[in-house]
Amino acid sequence: MNKQKKETTNLIFGFHIELFPTRRKKRMSIKHYLVLTAILLVLSGCSKSAKEEGKAATPANTTMPQKLKKADKPIDTTLSRIFSTTKFNSQTWSNGIHIQKKNMFFITISNNLSDPIKIGYRLKFAAAGEVEVTEVSRLDYPTYSSLFVCVSKNLDPIADGNPNLITLLGFKTSPCAYSGGNVWKNGIHLQSPGTFFIAIAKKDTCPIKVGDRVIFNAAGESRVQEINRFESESSNSSIIIKVDKNINPTNDGAPNPIKIIFPN
Repeated sequence: MNKQKKETTNLIFGFHIELFPTRRKKRMSIKHYLVLTAILLVLSGCSKSAKEEGKAATPANTTMPQKLKKADKPIDTTLSRIFSTTKFNSQTWSNGIHIQKKNMFFITISNNLSDPIKIGYRLKFAAAGEVEVTEVSRLDYPTYSSLFVCVSKNLDPIADGNPNLITLLGFKTSPCAYSGGNVWKNGIHLQSPGTFFIAIAKKDTCPIKVGDRVIFNAAGESRVQEINRFESESSNSSIIIKVDKNINPTNDGAPNPIKIIFPN
């Protein structure tokens, strides 16, 4: 194979992979495994097969590899982790909290952002304390969107509403239920046992940041060291997360729950 056909592409972890390698065999490193298996994950999707997507899967031996697109802000949330209800008062609302349905509040966000609060997220109010999000609905307007959030406790418009602060504490999830070859098992990487991945909607920004704490079912508490996001034409994005502790595919992988805790 001549030199003109030899190209490299810059992928995650800051190293190069030869797209058209020479015949000289080299032992594949863990980083190579991570990148190559990530490509397979985003091409196939972890929760939907190609048939469910209504189109054929991309062949593995295509002439040019599928390019992976990273989000503009892959590790930024669309809302500060400390915020407040919208300052709004009417016959129905008091300081952004519903007067009749006392467990509901609303916030205003840019209409081009995905929902920064989802069902299952844990919040802390000034007076009500820690609550869990039970319902989220959204109304879009030409220049902004209103996000209506119901929580597990009643709120006090004076003590919990604007301008009092709300703290985003974290949420529960689990590794993606994906196993493939000798690389992934229950969403945990076998060659890099501190690495797992979750799937989020392609339109969503990643809610996890470097430094966040992750509590696993068996391994216990760890801390996020690195995050990489991969996107393809499917509806999901794969978020590959590396923590500072080895995790076990059977005891910590899917369907075991994990708890993401944001440092405050």
